[in-house]
Amino acid sequence: MNQDRLKALGLDSSRSYLQGIEEYAIECSICKVLGTECVNFCANEGVQIYGGMGFSADAPMEKIYRDVRVTRIYEGTNEINRMLIVRMLFKRHISRYTNKFSSKDYNELDVVDHFKQLQKLETNKRLFCEEKYFLGRMKDMIKFVLNRATVHWNYKLDTEYEVLMSLSDMIMLVYAVESAILRTEKLAYMKKVENVTEEIYMTMLYLHNAL
Repeated sequence: MNQDRLKALGLDSSRSYLQGIEEYAIECSICKVLGTECVNFCANEGVQIYGGMGFSADAPMEKIYRDVRVTRIYEGTNEINRMLIVRMLFKRHISRYTNKFSSKDYNELDVVDHFKQLQKLETNKRLFCEEKYFLGRMKDMIKFVLNRATVHWNYKLDTEYEVLMSLSDMIMLVYAVESAILRTEKLAYMKKVENVTEEIYMTMLYLHNAL
């Protein structure tokens, strides 16, 4: 556990507990935003299905729609959480991202490597082989965009809210896609691939939509 590791480094019980929780702050913000926007989407679609009756107290969607709307506000609005995701990631890994890529390396060398890798994937039949490759490319794209933004705005990036929002959406998509792949892989291992074909196709569809 993080708390035990931090205690071993010399922190007292309370500080190790708080700092251990803080290490998952990015994941908590991602789950809050993704979860609340998912339930809001479902409620919105429910109202749409009911049509004009969706706003009536005689239909079940009216209360649901009213109740779920506040979830995007409490515990930090989704906009604030989006900015926190990038800010915390930026502060933790600034030394790793700054000047790590050049535009020439990414635009020329990586594109050539991209097509070589795709040719190899055609003969690989492992579960989610292609999906994991594209997931890796999505992570590379986040690193590239964050690097370019850091070079362009430097520490003023913290005040470029539209850039932070877009970066946050990219990060959340990658987190959700990777989580879906790992969970479906675990399910396939437990129940065998032929018994979880629907879950596999749903995961593939989610990745393709994310791309």
